[in-house]
Amino acid sequence: MAMQVQESISSGSILIGLAFLSPFLPFSVLVTLALHSISVLRGFSLQWDLHAASANFWALRILAMLVTRTSTWRHL
Repeated sequence: MAMQVQESISSGSILIGLAFLSPFLPFSVLVTLALHSISVLRGFSLQWDLHAASANFWALRILAMLVTRTSTWRHL
């Protein structure tokens, strides 16, 4: 259980870091890190504690930013 919580915290930290670094990172790096973090967090999505809810929020925010950036680049 302790290992599960530690892995969840590190994945949540990656997602929060991505949210702040997204304007400076290449698109391929963002996609790779976001998909890795989301795949790790999938195992914790059934937990209803505050950290899991926060991590899921950040995962959805990262996906929304990726979709927005992709659709913006298509119009350029």
